[in-house]
Amino acid sequence: IAEMIAGKRAYKKLTKDKDLDFAEREKLCQISERGIAARKTLIQSNGRLVISIASKYSGHGLSLAELSQEGVLGLIRAIDKFDVTKGVRLSTYASYWIRQSVSRAVAVQTRVIRLPVHKVDHLGKIKKAMGQLTQTLGRTPELEEIAALTGDEPAQIYELLQDGQETLSLEEPVGEDGATLADFVENDLTQDLEDQVDSTLLESEIRRALAGLSARESRIVELRYGLRDGQPLTLQDVAERFGLTRERIRQIEKEALAKLRQPHHANRLIGFVN
Repeated sequence: IAEMIAGKRAYKKLTKDKDLDFAEREKLCQISERGIAARKTLIQSNGRLVISIASKYSGHGLSLAELSQEGVLGLIRAIDKFDVTKGVRLSTYASYWIRQSVSRAVAVQTRVIRLPVHKVDHLGKIKKAMGQLTQTLGRTPELEEIAALTGDEPAQIYELLQDGQETLSLEEPVGEDGATLADFVENDLTQDLEDQVDSTLLESEIRRALAGLSARESRIVELRYGLRDGQPLTLQDVAERFGLTRERIRQIEKEALAKLRQPHHANRLIGFVN
């Protein structure tokens, strides 16, 4: 956390103090880079907390991966707002923001979500199979055992059970050996979560870099490279929107990109290359 805070301070000084000499600027860039890396590590190391909280909101039309993605947004906001001087643990503070983010997404989704009839029927067959296996085995059946009886994939069974319950804990045991649902899904979810963290952090850093440009420069870069909707526009398209010539748009874009290549911007984005 200390390294992340130091990185924020270094970045702020880089962007505000225009009289720094080369050595000072280079040192601050290095501190800022370490801060970015520390922030990313901190977010990824709390991924299990995100999954744990997100799993409690399953059964409302959003997959666990989607809920976790919302949780990541809450986690990032918590880490960016966290004040170590308040004496509150990061996990406690982050839990609040994760719950806020996930519950808001669920509130929006549950206004319109209803389980389709075919899913209700399918879920009924799975629960019937679970009941039969429980009686035969004398214990809660494992996902693979249910799958062998129903012909479904374990992952499909898990998703249907998730859709059909108010809540579903990843710590719920599904076998005598102490295995939990997390043992079946966490590896994939963790990888998804890491990808989501990278994507969200990159978007955050791009927005921060663009904030250092004028409103017109920022908008032209967004349009030219499709940063908002994934649809890059040609120079002619952008020129028509702004009522300028293609050459003038080219000049503004060139000036904007030159600013973004300055160390205090470029160093924040270089970690996402490859």
